[in-house]
Amino acid sequence: MARTQAQLADNFRESDFLTLASLLGVVPFEALCNALTKCGLATQRYRKLPLELMAYYVICLSLYSSISLQEVLRCILEGFDWLKIKMPCGEIKGRGGISRARNRLGYKAMQCLFEDVCKPLAQPDTIGAFYRGWRLMAIDGTTFDLPDEQRNHDFFGRPPCSRGKTAFPQLRMTTLLEIGTRAIIGAAHGPYSEGENTQGKRLLPLLQKDMLLLADRGFGCYPFFSECIKTGASLVFRIRSNMKFAKEKILPDGSFLRAYP
Repeated sequence: MARTQAQLADNFRESDFLTLASLLGVVPFEALCNALTKCGLATQRYRKLPLELMAYYVICLSLYSSISLQEVLRCILEGFDWLKIKMPCGEIKGRGGISRARNRLGYKAMQCLFEDVCKPLAQPDTIGAFYRGWRLMAIDGTTFDLPDEQRNHDFFGRPPCSRGKTAFPQLRMTTLLEIGTRAIIGAAHGPYSEGENTQGKRLLPLLQKDMLLLADRGFGCYPFFSECIKTGASLVFRIRSNMKFAKEKILPDGSFLRAYP
C-alpha cells in the first residue's frame, strides 16, 4: 500500500529508540537468525539491505504506520546506531530497493519467527493472568481493511452491506492471546468468508492442559467446543440465549451442569 511522505522529526526522541530497544528484547537477533536459517535464508553475504534488517523493518512498519517507507528504514538504522548495534548495510536509494529486499525476505521467515517468539509471557505474579492455577487465555476474531486492489478482492473478498459491497476487501483474522499480558501466541487469517470457528481450529494445538480458554458466543457451537475438549484445556464459553441443554443438576446460583455422553 502506498504511504504518505510524512517524516519524523529531524532529531528522533529517545523514546523512539527505546521502542526499538524493547522490540529487540522481545525479538532478539539470535531468534531472527534462527528463523532465517530454518527457512534456508541464512545470510551468506551482506547486501545493502540484509534480510536481518528487513525482518525488523517489516515489524516496524506497524510501529510507524503513519510515515513513509524510507523514513521507517531510516528510523531503524539510526536506532541501531544509537543502541550501538552494528548492522552492515548500504545507502537507502528509494522504495524500489526496499521492495526488492522485502521480496527476498518473503513471508515464511516472518511466520517462523512469529511461531518461535510469540509465547505466553505472564509470570506467576502477573496481575490478571492466572485464576486458580490456570493460565487465562482468550480467542476472538477481527477484520482488517486491505488495499483496494483486484488481487486482494479476488482472494479475500468484500463483505456485503445494505447497498452491495463495502469499499475495501477485508481479511479475517482469529487470534489466541494471553489475558493479563495481551500477548498473541497464535494467529490464523484468511478470506473474509472464512469463519472464526474454522480459523480457530487451526489454533487449538497451542492450548495446554494448564490453560483456561475464554470465548464469546460466536464460538459456542458443538463442533468447535468438542475439538477444544480434546486439547485437555479447561473451557469457559458464552452461548447464545436460544441454545437449550438438558439440565443434569441445578446449582444454587441458577447455573446447571450437563453430563456429556
